[in-house]
Amino acid sequence: MGEPRPRDYVSPARADELRPLLSPANRLALDVCRATGYRISDVVSLERAAVEAARDNNGWLEVTEQKTGKVRLYISTAYSLR
Repeated sequence: MGEPRPRDYVSPARADELRPLLSPANRLALDVCRATGYRISDVVSLERAAVEAARDNNGWLEVTEQKTGKVRLYISTAYSLR
């Protein structure tokens, strides 16, 4: 089958170290990725209307994954989308 492909992965500890160095927009993207498990491409492609719809839908955020085309739902347990 061949050798396994390396994955680009940042450990939680390393993400914590990098977070203060990021711009506010990039810090927010990192936080959303970590909270939801979404890929960065999915996070940066979120439209404001989708986030506002989540507010009106008790925190449920619907995302169509860029890579796979699958629709995923995420519920904000803290409901921090307010």
